[in-house]
Parts: sequence; structure tokens; C-alpha cells
Amino acid sequence: MLSLLLAVDATIVSESSSIDLIGSVGLAFEGALIGNYDEEANPQGTLTRPGLFGGSGNQPISTSLSFAVGFDDQSLPEGQVVFALEGETLELSSIEAALPSASVNLGLELLFETFRSIAPDSLFFGGIPLPLEIGAVDLTSRAVRMANPVSFILLPAPGGEVFAFSGPLPLLYEGVIDLQGTPTPISFPFTLEVDGQLSSDGAELSMSASTSVNESFPPETPVGFADIPLPLPTILPPGETANCLLSQDLVQIDSTLDVGFVLVASAPSGPEGDADGDGDVDFEDLVRVLAEWGECLAPGACSADFNADGEVGFEDLLVVLTGWQ
Repeated sequence: MLSLLLAVDATIVSESSSIDLIGSVGLAFEGALIGNYDEEANPQGTLTRPGLFGGSGNQPISTSLSFAVGFDDQSLPEGQVVFALEGETLELSSIEAALPSASVNLGLELLFETFRSIAPDSLFFGGIPLPLEIGAVDLTSRAVRMANPVSFILLPAPGGEVFAFSGPLPLLYEGVIDLQGTPTPISFPFTLEVDGQLSSDGAELSMSASTSVNESFPPETPVGFADIPLPLPTILPPGETANCLLSQDLVQIDSTLDVGFVLVASAPSGPEGDADGDGDVDFEDLVRVLAEWGECLAPGACSADFNADGEVGFEDLLVVLTGWQ
């Protein structure tokens, strides 16, 4: 049986950890485009009108936009993991793993209804996806975070020096893509079946998983952009440019990824005699020694067994008295 520990704010050991993403994430948007005409600010701008004939003024055109974000990334995370022990349960409350900025391949297709433009005069036939090649873009403010707290049952591993656990770990990938000067956040959840170990003294936590993710889901929070400049080459007749503004809202996320996940976190070492892990040696640590006095039920079961001899006794009491702060 493990002892009770207060919440431990452990630091991710970057050189021993890695988060690898290979594959793609599709982002499906819906919205409208409209000419950049403005009666006062841009009276010479483009006007748009739906259909083949009729209409007046500058009117929005229904559109959908499909992004494909290609990943081929192996990164060393930095950050914190917060956990606590209660009996034989590991309470994992937070993972904040920051990742360095990366270059991702971005392609998109624009689908619109048939419409006409004025200034220049042109006809755009709808129903046919229009590919818009963007290429490599920077993905910044990247992080992998826990979507919600989870608990794991700890089981003694052979040798008695570590405890093992396994189960689902809900995570959230976040980042920001710069779309022609407009920072656009992307976010998608995924769940990994992790295998992990916790050292008997609670000082080191490790988790790993390797899996394929193939999921479709709506966004958890509203994501979109408004009035991004969209210059469209004219088709009938060709040779000119219809200057439009594009506004879209994210409606669905499709992820197809191979994920490699290794996370090692090390708890800060407190002063000798700090039985409750709060960073100092005081009355609470003395109470812990007295409460655990005698033989420990299992290796690592007594947080006050400072000399690791399998029992809490006079020598451990001396450690607390010597380190009293």
C-alpha cells in the first residue's frame, strides 16, 4: 500500500521524453465569401452576387473550406505534470507539455455556389472544389495538455522498486497557424492507452504509448476567422482578379495520425526528513513518522522510512529532528 502524498508538481525530463505526430488533421469549415467592396472605404472594390442572373449590391456567397494539416514531427516536450497518491491510486490532474514551433504542410480546397463578380465582371461556376496551395506554414504555441483529470490503479511491479499502471489518457493538442497574418488556433482531442510506472518514493513518473488515431468530431470550442483577403483569379473571362473576403467557422475535425508518446517527469527533491512532500520539515512530518511507526507493509509504503530499511523507527525520527526547519 502506498502512502498519501500531497500534490506533486513534477518537471518533464525533456531529454528522456518525446511526442511524435505523423499523419494529417483535416479541418472542415463553413461560411461565406463576399467582395471587398465598401461604399466609403473601397468603392472600386469587387462585388459578388449569387447565381447566373439578377441581384444587386454586394452579397455573401455560401462556401465551405477544407484544410489538410500535414504532420511529420518529433519533438522534445517541456513542462509540468501534477499528480498525487492516495492509497493505491494515482491521481493525475494535469499535464502541460509545451512543444517548440514547427513547420507543417497546409493545403486547402474551397467549394462555393455559382456566383458572379462585378469589378471585374466574371462568372464562377460552383460545385467544383478549387485547390488553393499554401505549402509550409509555421505552427506556433504548440502544446499537449490533459483534457481532464484521470485516476490509475497502481500495481506492484517485480522487484518492488516501482509501481505500474495502465489505462486511457485523454489529451488535447493545441497550436496556432498564421493564415495570411491572422492567427488561427487549432485544437483537437485524442486518447492514448498508456503504460506507466511510478517509483516507490513517488519521485519519478513515466508514461508511454504508441498508437494510430483515426477520429472525427466537432470542435469543443468555437473556432473561426473573418474577412481574410481572398484574391480569386477570374475564370470567365480569365486574366483578372476578383478580390474577396472570406469568413469561416470550424464544424468538424478529422484526424489520421500515428502517435508516439513518451513522458518522463521528475518530482523536486525536498529536504531530508520531508515525509509529506511539502518542501519543508516540520510538525506534520513528525506526525507522519509516528503514524507510520513500525514495519512497512510493502517496499515504498512508508513515506517516513528515510533509510529504506523497511520500517519506520528511531533512525527515521532522528532524520526529521535533524532536518527540522
